[in-house]
Amino acid sequence: EGRPFSDETIFGNALTMRLAGEDTPAHTLAWMTHELLDQPRVVAAMVAEIDGVLGDAALPTTIEMANRFHYVDAVSQETMRLRPVAPWKAGPGCSQCSLLPDLLARLPPDRAKTCW
Repeated sequence: EGRPFSDETIFGNALTMRLAGEDTPAHTLAWMTHELLDQPRVVAAMVAEIDGVLGDAALPTTIEMANRFHYVDAVSQETMRLRPVAPWKAGPGCSQCSLLPDLLARLPPDRAKTCW
C-alpha cells in the first residue's frame, strides 16, 4: 500500500518471532524452562521484574516497556550462552563469573569455562 509498517505491527511481529515463531526461540525457551526448574530464586526474580514492568497489563504494550525486562533478558542470554542452538567456540575462555552462577555450578568445569 506504499505506507510504512506501524510501530505496533513491527513490535507484534518481533514479539511473535522472539517467543513463538522460529526454531531458535523455541529451543531457547525449552532450555530456559529446563534450567529454571531447579532455580526458584531466578524464577522469583523474573516474576518480580515482569510484575514490576507490566503492572496490570497482560503483555508489554510498547517497545520501551519490553526493553525494561533486563533480568529476563539476562536469563535468556545466559541460556543461549549455556545451551546454544548452533554452538561454536568464540574465544579462549571466560575469565569472569557468569550472570547466573547457579547455572554454571551445575556444568562440567570444561563447559563452564568456555565462551559460546
